Amino acid sequence: MNPPLQVTMEDALRRVTTREMNLAAFRDWFGPVIWQIEEGENPNTIDLAYEIAGLLSESDNRHWSEPDLIAQLIRLVSEPTPTVGTRTCG
Repeated sequence: MNPPLQVTMEDALRRVTTREMNLAAFRDWFGPVIWQIEEGENPNTIDLAYEIAGLLSESDNRHWSEPDLIAQLIRLVSEPTPTVGTRTCG
């Protein structure tokens, strides 16, 4: 059985921020994830996926260096992961 998508994304984030995975490989892995994410997915998983996608897009548009993008991804890794049902709107 495959681990939940959020666990897989968090693992990939950890691997790219610790340089176990290079950024190009992370982008290649993440592309299909964002296109295939389903509405039935945990809302926190969807939020994380879109936050990653936003950072990748912003890094392209602003021409961030790889270290700048990695620093932003590290921020995601270091933030506590909300549990199901704790998401707030507003």
